[in-house]
Amino acid sequence: MSTTPLDKSTPLRNSVAAEHSVTRQPATTAAASAKNRARATDQFVALASRILSLRGDATEAKSLGVTSCTASEGTSTVATQLSIALAAAGTGRVLLVELPNLIAPGRVARRKAEAGWAELILGDVDVEDVTRATQAQGVWRMAAGDVKQLGTLGVDAHRLSTMIRELKEHFEFVVFDLPEANELTGCLPLASVLDGVILVVQQGRVSSDKALRAKLELEQANAQLIGVVLNKTRSYAPRLLYRLLPFLKPR
Repeated sequence: MSTTPLDKSTPLRNSVAAEHSVTRQPATTAAASAKNRARATDQFVALASRILSLRGDATEAKSLGVTSCTASEGTSTVATQLSIALAAAGTGRVLLVELPNLIAPGRVARRKAEAGWAELILGDVDVEDVTRATQAQGVWRMAAGDVKQLGTLGVDAHRLSTMIRELKEHFEFVVFDLPEANELTGCLPLASVLDGVILVVQQGRVSSDKALRAKLELEQANAQLIGVVLNKTRSYAPRLLYRLLPFLKPR
């Protein structure tokens, strides 16, 4: 994963946004497949290192959201691998909160939901009740829970901020796997109270107009956009994609 600036005045080689570049050529051997996996791991390590470099006395980037312009762009993969990379960096425990289908109508599973974020927000459970260790060392997870209980507008910002502060008392990083960034998914209210948000853009699928629209949605919600991950890029990815989203430091 390379790092390059996303404004028009800075050369591509100096960008500060993260690019998750995955080759489109098929792996023909086990060795090639292992090499591709190692390359992907290195890219997420680089992304984690960039996030760690943002932290300082004046800024606290401990709660992070990963969102996208449209559904199925790879946000869950990015959020999961970023959590693993942050934990592997020795930062302490990392919590992955799985909210890819937060409140979108018709997208909530019919089977009984595993207790998680929704129940925590409603005050039905404690943090210890809904966080579980994963096979990845240092990484814990929290399910979405029965998000239908939250209603179509979710909950107020004060309650969200309170719960995020509580989670940060238990974990060094909290990474939210969010739905796409628009007013219908429930992403924006939560994104607005996080320390930073990463936007995933799948090259070849998302137009520049859609990417800019997602950027504006996040900005209007007062979310702190800290970078973009270009997912599944090809070697001929248009340079315009690298200039869409300026890098902003968290508050």
